[in-house]
Amino acid sequence: MKFKIKASILLILMIQCQTNDQGINDLPIEYMMRSGLIKQEEQSENGVELRIGTGREILQNNQEFQINIGQKDILIVTSDKMNWGVPCNSINSVSINTCSTNDEVEYNGAYKSSTFKYQNGKVHLNFHPDIPLNTTVDERIDVKVISAIKDWSLDHWFVLGLSPKSQIGDYFNRIYKSPFRMLLYFKNADPYHFKLESYFKLMPILNPVVEELTMVSTHDMEPDSDYWSVKGSLALTKGDWVIDQTKVCISSVSDNLIFFEDPATKCLIIQKMICGENIGSKCRKEIANMSLAPNITITLDQTTYSIGPYQYIYFKYNVMMCYFGSISKFLAEDCPADSKLGVGKGFLSYYYPVFNFETNGKRTIDFLKKHTVLNQNSNYLIKVLLLVIMAGVILILAQMYIKEIAKRNMLYGDDKEDSIDFK
Repeated sequence: MKFKIKASILLILMIQCQTNDQGINDLPIEYMMRSGLIKQEEQSENGVELRIGTGREILQNNQEFQINIGQKDILIVTSDKMNWGVPCNSINSVSINTCSTNDEVEYNGAYKSSTFKYQNGKVHLNFHPDIPLNTTVDERIDVKVISAIKDWSLDHWFVLGLSPKSQIGDYFNRIYKSPFRMLLYFKNADPYHFKLESYFKLMPILNPVVEELTMVSTHDMEPDSDYWSVKGSLALTKGDWVIDQTKVCISSVSDNLIFFEDPATKCLIIQKMICGENIGSKCRKEIANMSLAPNITITLDQTTYSIGPYQYIYFKYNVMMCYFGSISKFLAEDCPADSKLGVGKGFLSYYYPVFNFETNGKRTIDFLKKHTVLNQNSNYLIKVLLLVIMAGVILILAQMYIKEIAKRNMLYGDDKEDSIDFK
């Protein structure tokens, strides 16, 4: 009897393993999204590929979106009025890709250095282009449908705003079973500065599996927060350069390690430490004493992050440079207006951020010191391996059970196996 029970339990587990695969509206674990890159003179742009529509319509529109965690809006371009983009405000566009405008009213808008005209609209966005969404037209997300642009700097990309106030979290939490979590895995394409220009590649991961030992800190966003920002400060281990308590802005568009007011002057302070009076173009690699360079300490809430010289210093044409940027161009657009300090892709390439949009409206960000990427193929192989092991265990138990029955039959005979002795 014991063997029967054990075999039944293992059989149930095996069936569950087979039937617990991701459904149509489940976010796959460790889903590695398709990403894109635009290399520009001043900075690189990182994006993801999304499906416009549910994937069940006539036209299959896959589109690159720039990821910007400092923006709340989602910007798409309609091909009905421009020579690129997706059909949207035409009569049949809902059957083509579920995109439609609410009315004919046009508004003026701006993004970075671009200006545009737009209409308010709705559309389905599918983060997994290969799996159609099972949803209704009523569950679409609000977007700004651009009909005319001046000075667009993102090639033929759209914009995906992922700020705490973005509708993406609530939208996906309505459609998918799992809360929306995204890890932005930035990697410096030239960490040793062999090339003259450095840029970052992005590996966006949905529903990441986070090991507790890899987590450095977790930060809750204030209710109704417009930006991903954490109270913090900056200091040098040598010298008197300090940025007191401020809202530290977290940016997915800045290629710099850190950014603040007057970065050139701050870099000169470091040059004087390692090159003496040979500052500016005279601070060259052959005379720079890197052992004199200080560490930079950034405190986020109660957690301290130490940044070493080889993380924030590089040499271009053998001239010492700093991965410092100006905060002025990000204020009030990607960062809080009163912020004095920000961290960009350089920082995020050392401490990987996970952005959490909980179903109760709570927004949190985790920083990880490492992450082991598990792709869908490895998940599939693990499942297959578990199924093979379970099948083997069940087979062994079944054989043991058959042998046990045969043994009892030999000892007691077939007619006594199920008899009950009353005394």
